[in-house]
Formats: sequence, C-alpha cells, structure tokens
Amino acid sequence: APASDSQQKSPLKPPPNNLPVQLTSFIGRQAELKAVKDLLMTGDVRLVTLTGLGGTGKTRLALQAAADLIDHFEDGVFFVDLAPIRETEAAIAAIARAVGLRETSDRPLLDELKGYLRDQRMLLLLDNFEQVTAAAPRVVELLQDCPQLKLLVTSREALHMRGEHIFPVPPMAMPKVDLKQPSIEQLTQIESIRLFIERAQLVKPDFGLTTENAPAVAEICSRLDGLPLAIELATARISLFSPQALLERVGSRMKLLRGGARDLPVRQQTLRDTIDWSYELLDPGEQRLFALLSVFRLHVRSG
Repeated sequence: APASDSQQKSPLKPPPNNLPVQLTSFIGRQAELKAVKDLLMTGDVRLVTLTGLGGTGKTRLALQAAADLIDHFEDGVFFVDLAPIRETEAAIAAIARAVGLRETSDRPLLDELKGYLRDQRMLLLLDNFEQVTAAAPRVVELLQDCPQLKLLVTSREALHMRGEHIFPVPPMAMPKVDLKQPSIEQLTQIESIRLFIERAQLVKPDFGLTTENAPAVAEICSRLDGLPLAIELATARISLFSPQALLERVGSRMKLLRGGARDLPVRQQTLRDTIDWSYELLDPGEQRLFALLSVFRLHVRSG
C-alpha cells in the first residue's frame, strides 16, 4: 500500500538566503576562506569583522564564506549592503528588510528585530560597515538578545566592540620569483597571476600565460600590489593592450584602471572611485591632513 502523506518525507529545503549570485569564479584565498569559516563555526564567536583597504576583496571573501556555510544556519544567511547608508536607523531598517521583517507596531524597530531574531539560528553579512560605524553598538545589541545569531562584517576599520574577532584581509600573493626567467608553472600558482589570467580570459578567451608575456603579467600584478580590484580593472583592457603595453601604462594607474564591469558598485568601477570613496569617509580634519601629506615625495614615518 502506498505510504500516507504523513509517512512520506519531503526533501529538506535549503535554508533561505539572499546572497547575490556571483558571475565570476572565486580565485585563491583558500587559507583565508578556511580561517573565516572556522571562526564562524566556533561556538563562542559571534562577531567576525573582515578589515582591509578598498579593493582587497573583503566582500568577495565574505560572500564565499557565507555561501559555503548556508547549510549550517537553518534560519538563513542574509546579505545587507550598507554602502549607500549613513544613519544608524537606516542601517537597522536595512537589516530588517533583508531578513523579511515588516514593521507591524509602534515599537522601536530595533526591539521588533530583536524579537524576530531571538530564536533564529542565522548569519547576517553586513557589508561596508565603515559607512555607519556609529551603528555598531546598536547592531551588537542584536547579538546580546539573540543567542544563535552571528554577524560577519566587512569594513575598512574594526568596529571596536567587545567580542569582535578582527580578520585582516591582505592583498593577494604577488610574484617573488626571478621575473627575467619566469617559470610558467611557478607563476600560475601565484594567486594574483591566476586572477589576472582568469579575468583576462573573460574578455579575451584565447589569452594565456606564455614565456613572452609572463614577465609583464608578473610585473603588473606586483606594481598593482596584488589588489584584486586593480587587477580586474587592468584585465578589462587586455583586449585592447598586450600585457607589455599594459605594463607601460600602469604608471598612469588612474587613467588605465577604469572601465570596470557596469554591474559593479559605482565605487568599484575605477580605481579613482575607490580612492574617492575612501576620502569621503574621512572627517574634515583627516581630509586636510591627507591633502597636506600628498605633497610629500618621501616616505612618511608614523610615530
């Protein structure tokens, strides 16, 4: 006899998530990826902040870690883009929208959010928190009231909250081999060069690393300091310039490194946009200091 409806087991649905689908492959960073996931899976770790310069790949690393851990958070993994937000209340509202909470009473939204998330085993990925650092104490209140909630944050600076685990995201590994006689096999094991090759093949499918272009590719990745954003902006021009021609233009980074993918956030479409974004985050006093320091041609020592 056929099994009754109550006896039939429906396939388990995956936990809900709103993570943006990535249209390019995740390159390298396996050690960092494992370290971030291990932190998030540690029972008493509730808040992990990925810090680093603009363009180092904090968001992509965080998204990959969150995607890999979806099955471990039965109530969902949710991405919250804080880039356009400047006010604390707007940040709280963005979190509420991301998890599907609608305001239903006159209670403060943060209190409603605490009630909604109190019993949820959930991971929130809060991206670009440097925009709203003043909101950190309010957001951390969620952790105090919601014992199964975890936060993965990307920010150019730490939140400086108790219980925060800071994870600096460095640039990608750069070439350290003899560039005059490069080994193709050695070079293709270096993360920044692998990124260059794979992204170059998106715009020029027949691109490959050869003994002729390898020194230029290695030098480009080194001159761009292993920054993923800068490398991706450079490879967007590979259909127009050979690696050697690109290398000759890297000295004029601002002019070369523009014209990124149109679906990137505006701040990431050119290297200048990334710098402008960073500059706008400074307070007026810091902006004046930045302008004064820009006239120095020698290294400036701190302290």
